[in-house]
Amino acid sequence: MTFIAPVQPASQRQANNRLLLMLGLIAIGSMLFFLFGFRSLYRLWCDITGTRLNPNNPEIAAALPTTTGRYLKVHFESKVFDGLPIRFTVEKPEDRIEVGRDAQNTYRVVNLSDRELHIRPVHQVAPIHATRSFGMRICFCFQNQVLQPHEEKVFPVVYRFAPDLDPRINDVSLCYSIFDISDGTGSAALIQAETEAKRAIIAEPELPAAAEPQLPAKPESAP
Repeated sequence: MTFIAPVQPASQRQANNRLLLMLGLIAIGSMLFFLFGFRSLYRLWCDITGTRLNPNNPEIAAALPTTTGRYLKVHFESKVFDGLPIRFTVEKPEDRIEVGRDAQNTYRVVNLSDRELHIRPVHQVAPIHATRSFGMRICFCFQNQVLQPHEEKVFPVVYRFAPDLDPRINDVSLCYSIFDISDGTGSAALIQAETEAKRAIIAEPELPAAAEPQLPAKPESAP
């Protein structure tokens, strides 16, 4: 006796295809949520793929403010590399802030040329051992920017240092540097700055007794 499987109507086949498609989308959505919905797994994924470049501590930035009664002097710098025709300034070159609470500052960038500029800002913290206790809630670092001819942009910065900041640190330098990325890759100076930023993420927390703040190299030009 020969068994012949029944032939499904076209409408039934279409319904089955829609069901399989829906199940596939649910599976993909579940995988994406699994990877990106949990911060630790997301950070691990970024480390494996090499896409993570965030010298800020997101836990510090998201934490509730804490009154510590400890104050820190923060020095701000702005530097221009790669011969960019840019004026780059900071509103407060120096500030006295309370550790554990938010502080803010403002950077201004002006394109002095008649051409469109593609730039990438990178920030560095000195001494490097303060990076682990540093977090930014509002920042423009590591975000590619486009400046139209003679355009001016204002970038607010909101940051804090966690209460676990090494007690031997009383002065911190926060330096923003701007690099040219018009060629789509960036200069050797940019690669070096981002490499140093990555190292800061995994820097040992101990601060040597004789350590001095190490500031980024002087820019090639600063109009």
